[in-house]
Parts: sequence; C-alpha cells; structure tokens
Amino acid sequence: MQKNGIFLVIDGLRYDVISDLAAARSVVPNLAILAQRGSVKPAVANAQATQFVLPSLFSLTYPLDYGGYNNGIRNRPRSYAEHLQDHGYSTQMMASCNVLGITHGYDRGFDGMHTAIDTRVVLAHLIGRNLQYDLAKWQQDKISEEEMLAVLNTEFASLLEKVAGIVDSRKGVIWPKKLRQINERVARGCRDELLLFRKAPQVVLEKMIAIPPVLYWRYLGKEKPTSGYWFWRILEAARWRSERFFANYNFPLIFLAQFETKTNEIIGPLCRFIAEEKGPWSIHLHLMDLHDCRSLSRPSHILRRLAIWPKWLRLRLQGKTKRRASYDTALMLVDRELEKLVTVLQNENALENTVILVTGDHGNFYAGSPRTRGNVALRTHTEDLDIPLILSGCGKMSKNAGMMDSMGMTATYLDALNVPPHESFKGVSAFKGGRDAVVSESAGSGNADLTQRDLYFTVTTEQYRMMFVLKGPNLEILSLYDRLSDPKELDDLSDAAIQQPVVNQLVEFLERERNEILAMRGYSFSGPTID
Repeated sequence: MQKNGIFLVIDGLRYDVISDLAAARSVVPNLAILAQRGSVKPAVANAQATQFVLPSLFSLTYPLDYGGYNNGIRNRPRSYAEHLQDHGYSTQMMASCNVLGITHGYDRGFDGMHTAIDTRVVLAHLIGRNLQYDLAKWQQDKISEEEMLAVLNTEFASLLEKVAGIVDSRKGVIWPKKLRQINERVARGCRDELLLFRKAPQVVLEKMIAIPPVLYWRYLGKEKPTSGYWFWRILEAARWRSERFFANYNFPLIFLAQFETKTNEIIGPLCRFIAEEKGPWSIHLHLMDLHDCRSLSRPSHILRRLAIWPKWLRLRLQGKTKRRASYDTALMLVDRELEKLVTVLQNENALENTVILVTGDHGNFYAGSPRTRGNVALRTHTEDLDIPLILSGCGKMSKNAGMMDSMGMTATYLDALNVPPHESFKGVSAFKGGRDAVVSESAGSGNADLTQRDLYFTVTTEQYRMMFVLKGPNLEILSLYDRLSDPKELDDLSDAAIQQPVVNQLVEFLERERNEILAMRGYSFSGPTID
C-alpha cells in the first residue's frame, strides 16, 4: 500500500528550533511530537534565500544549474511532483509564497495549485530582480532594443497573460477576500498592459525604466504615470527606507509591501482535502508566517501573537529559547495550526500511513545572530543555512547518515514514499547515506547572470564551513570557520597556514561538485587565491 505524503516547508525555519527536543516540547510541541515519532537531523540549505533555493527543493538540482534560478524550474529536466504523478500520486500544492511566481514552472506536476500569492509582488519581483538588469544593459548599449524587446516578449508578456487569467479559474485557489480584490484589480490591469505592449512596446520599455518596480502595478495599461504618481513614489520611498532602517537595527515590526496569507487560512482547506481524498496523495505545503514574522500588514495576526507573548517571555526566562519574540511567536502560532493537521490525520486513520517531512528553505538571520546584517550574497553562516530535517511516518533515519542538503530533503521524501529517483535528480537521500559536504550557492541579489556576475559558493562539512567568490575565472576564498570549536562562526581561519590541508580538501570538493560552472567561467582548476 502506497503511503501518503506531506512535504512541509516552513520558510525560515532554523535548526536550533528543534535541535534541543526538551526545549522544543515547550516552544513547538507539535513539531516536537513529529520529531519524536520519527527522526530529526541537521541539514544545510543549498542557498540562503527562497528564490535561490526553490529549484533545489523542486527539481533536486543546484540553484545555479540550467542557467540559474531566474526562471525557477522552467528549464529543469524534472519536477519531483511530475515524478510522483508518474508513480500514481495525486499531487497538490498549498502555499503562501510569492517567490513561487506564476511563470517559473513550480506548477509542473501538480494536479491542484492552491497558491495565495500577491500578484503585485510577483510583478515587482520580475521587473526588479530580472528585467532591470537587462534594461541596464540596453541603456549601456550592451544589447539592442530588438533584443530587449525580445526579453520583454518572453518574460514580461507571458507573465501579463498568466496574471490576466489567474482570476478566471477559481478552483483550488486560497485567497482571503482582500487578496482576491487585489489580484482581480491587477489582473484587469495586466490585460490592459498586454494590449499596450502589443500596440506600443517602446512605451512600455520607457515606462519600465521610469517607474519603480513596486509601483508598476498601479500604472498597468497606462502610457505614462497619472496624477498622484509622486505621492505614491514618496510614500513608497519612505516605507522602503524605514523598512531598511528598522531591519538593520533589528526592530521587531516593520511594514512590508505585500498582503500575507497566514497558516490558519490554509490549514482549513488542507484538512478538508485530507478528509475527502482517497490517496495516494502528496501535498507540498509552503508557509511564510515565519519569514514574515516582523510584518505589520495583518493587525489581527499581531494581536494573536501578543496574546502568546507572555508564554514566550516565560520560556525565554526559563532558557528554553534564545531567539527573538517576533520570530518565536510567529512560529508558535504555526505550530498550533499543525495540531489541526495532525488531528485530522488521526481522525481519518491516516497518520500512520502518512510520511511527513518538515524543513526550512533556509535559516533566518533576524531570529538571532552574532553578526550585523550584511549583503545577501554573504549571508551563508549558521543562522542563514542550518535547517532541520524532521521526518515522521517511515521509521528512523540512521544517526550515522551523512550531511543533508535541500536536494537531499526531497530525495529523502521520495525515498520514504518508496519512489525511485529520476536520473536528473542530484539529491542524496538520508537513507542512502547523505553527502560528505554541501555546496550552497547564489549570484547574490538580482539577476543570476552566470557569465557576468560574481558567483558565491559556500562549502560546509561536519567540521568546517568555507566561503568563496568566483570573480570572472578567479576563485577567491573569503572565510573559513571551524564549526565544532567555533559554532557561532566568529573566528576566520582562512589566513592560517596550518589550515591549508583543510582548504585544499574543500576546494577539491567544490571543483568536483561544481566543475561545469567553474569550467564555463574559465577557471584553471589550479587552486584559488586567498583574499
């Protein structure tokens, strides 16, 4: 009999949440129950941000494979959901993650897409993270106007078409009333913008240069900004600067330019699906409450967290947690909702026949760090990368299993469901021994141009973590830490000559694991320079 499965990604879930099970039973009792029923193991994310790491979770390939993560898994050989479909599973996605996008291919292989996304943010992400990079090249005469318009036709127009039609099919879409109103307005604007692009593409080109990405949705279908433009621009500039200021000083609450769908709005439909579906089924569940733990956009949610703040304070004074209140109270509310999920599984006599894997896509700097907040490309320390693998419903994992990464999470999930891997999958299951080391990688914020931009790699073993940057063909060492003697990663050992054997070992692993990208950049494979 095939088991059912739930692949739960709690965005920003750190390993230290569950590393001490005794403490976890007080803070997150339902996650602790799942860990006690099965196994919990430390893991290292293949990247430090959601956009970077999602391809590894969905396609079991590295973030920078197949041209990078700009287009999600659109160009990757296989989605794990497609693979499950071919093995007889009903596949569902329930998510509140805007980074999943609409044209990034993450819907591949899912029979039902229940995604509560703010299409304003999806539009801003495409323009700000991808298209502005190409627009800058056009302005610098590095590409022609014809080439630029071809990019817009491929990426921008296709997104407009998808958003314009997103409200036409309401089946399986989890949208709170306010989010529906937002997305219906944006959908109407996208229809008008698509007509404008077909009629006067140069107008759209100039407008995209003039209008900040986060405000673009307000002027869809209009040839130029209308009255009130400077009001919105000044307001957004003030919001953005205040967000940056408060974020840098770890202020507990900030304003985010998005609507957030919370876990309690997703769990209900999820429980109804479980009660009605016969199986075998697999559900991919991605929750953003923890990632957005500092947001002020949902006042009712803030009030619910304030109600449990006294409990958090008591746990903090008892030494059960060292993390910040904004992070933990958001996590504690998510954990309460998970109790409803476990209850419906028990009521349907499905708990013993359901594999549940819980992990984070990456860590969370804000929850606690000994460092100041730096450039995202350099955020690959323990608080950024170290995540848990919690697995329930399939027996115990070996304590001697090797290291786990994001690709290995999905490989373990498939293994627990007795589904053999696809030939394109690079993940190594915990039941197959894991890895000797983990590579985490990105091109930093913005466009993942593999040929032109600096590329950042971090290699992690059980004892060491080393950070590199690839500038042109040259690989430079940025830092090296001993994770056992220096768990907070404060003492950089990269200049210590005594560490040369360690350096050589980690460089050799990177060269072997990421040889295609290194070779593409003209790397000589004769060792890095130390900087």
